Amino acid sequence: MGAEECCDDHMEVSISDSLAFREVQRVLQSVRMDPFLIDLRDKDEYDYLLLAVDPTRKRDLDEEAMLVTTLKALSEAVPKIDIMYHHALLNNIFTMCIWYLREDTRDALLDLITRLAAVADQYLRECLQMLVNNFAPPRPLVPTTEQPRWLARKKEIYYQLHESLKMISDTVPLAARILKDIINRSMPKLFDTKAKMVSFVECMLGLDTERLGDLIGSTLLEKVVDLLTELDEYCILKTIFQKAVLKVHKSKFAQFIMFYACSLDPEICGVDFALFLTDIFTKEEDDAIARMSAVSYVGSYLARARFISADTVVAVLKRLVEWCDSYCKLKRDPLKPIDHQIFYASCQAVMYVLCFRLRSIMDYPNLKSQLFQMPIESILMDRLEPLKVCLPSIVNEFLRQARAARLFNAPVDLPLEDIVESDLSKAFGGANRLDMFFPFDPYLLRESDRYIRPNFEFWSLVQTTYSNNSDDDEELGDLDAPGMNVDSLDDHIEIDFKDDDDIEYSMNKMSITPHRSFHPMAMSSGSGLSMPARIRPSVSPPS
Repeated sequence: MGAEECCDDHMEVSISDSLAFREVQRVLQSVRMDPFLIDLRDKDEYDYLLLAVDPTRKRDLDEEAMLVTTLKALSEAVPKIDIMYHHALLNNIFTMCIWYLREDTRDALLDLITRLAAVADQYLRECLQMLVNNFAPPRPLVPTTEQPRWLARKKEIYYQLHESLKMISDTVPLAARILKDIINRSMPKLFDTKAKMVSFVECMLGLDTERLGDLIGSTLLEKVVDLLTELDEYCILKTIFQKAVLKVHKSKFAQFIMFYACSLDPEICGVDFALFLTDIFTKEEDDAIARMSAVSYVGSYLARARFISADTVVAVLKRLVEWCDSYCKLKRDPLKPIDHQIFYASCQAVMYVLCFRLRSIMDYPNLKSQLFQMPIESILMDRLEPLKVCLPSIVNEFLRQARAARLFNAPVDLPLEDIVESDLSKAFGGANRLDMFFPFDPYLLRESDRYIRPNFEFWSLVQTTYSNNSDDDEELGDLDAPGMNVDSLDDHIEIDFKDDDDIEYSMNKMSITPHRSFHPMAMSSGSGLSMPARIRPSVSPPS
């Protein structure tokens, strides 16, 4: 009997919804005429429809359920909506605030928005503006959105906004370019509250994925940095970074906001960011993904940031090495690589930094002394065997430089020269492949590259411990250029910023984050090792 009652209730709801859909379409059609010709009863019904979607109205549960039905009905009736006759209705829809709505109501409203956006030459800009207007909560809600009970809801709202924007951009190719202009105009102003700025930027950084990220990446960098520079608040930026960027491993450009901000104040902001990342890594109470992401970030940051001094690099390396040493002394069993993934991530970060910075450290006797006192060799020769687990390309380059500097002298079998990753490195990287996460890959966006290039270290310009700056060695240093990579598609790359597709192509070619395809390198017997194409930039960008 209960099942029959449930079925009957479902049928009643379906019939009720169907009737509502037809009624909404009828009401919309009935007012598509000169206002003086509209029947008074039809006008009353249209006014009731306006009241149902009134953005200023407070609703109880029954009234919100009616709103859901009305929004769904309007979604089905989009072809009947006309800007000339339904201007008030559209105004109500475009000024609605999703932060006050329940999840199913938000879904219904955003479905209506995505359908309206797809109407040719009609409502695209208004739909995008409505979504951007909801990047930050309304002022009365701002103090409550950081409370624990609100954090999950805020994350849901951001996700729904991102999905709606992605759906619109997939449906309407022009959408991403219009969105870029809307974000430009909608950025928080200096007189806005810090909480609003943080919420807006946090939501905006979530767009840094796939096609949207490629097209608005430069806006993300320029606008956020301009705003926070005027505010003189990099503390705000750290908060945003930890919330919105740290664990987003497909982020392409958002992390460079932090990079550029640090370059403006290297002695304070630049050092503080390195210590901030190191603190996250060393906190046992933080989750493993956050800690692995943090150590990958600090390794990539210290390697690439020219504005970070050698003594800061050594100070951070000391903390990483001390943590690794303590880990080894616990006499842990080898087991599977993923059981020690934080340890392997930190070992790889240390080696990666030294690939870029060892030569510069060796130029300072006091820093060289500090480095040589670190138990780097004993850690790498530990029974957990990090040299076998970390990425072979990084291990090979590190060993070559460390031996030339006499930092590492123990006999060890080198990994195969023509592989970038191994089964063991894949294992410790986990599902997110954090073994291959190098967040500060070379940055190449036409509109904002000028902010990054002067302070960025390209691998092709790195002085190694096995080079002596002679003309012959400068030639040798170019052996990792595209032409030495047999069958590589990287040959003679010419970067031409013609359009966004070219930018994306150039980014992929210049990335140090490995991709799936790989072509073995041609190695002459006297050339030694070099960073393979999949783990290094092929060339530095043209000046």
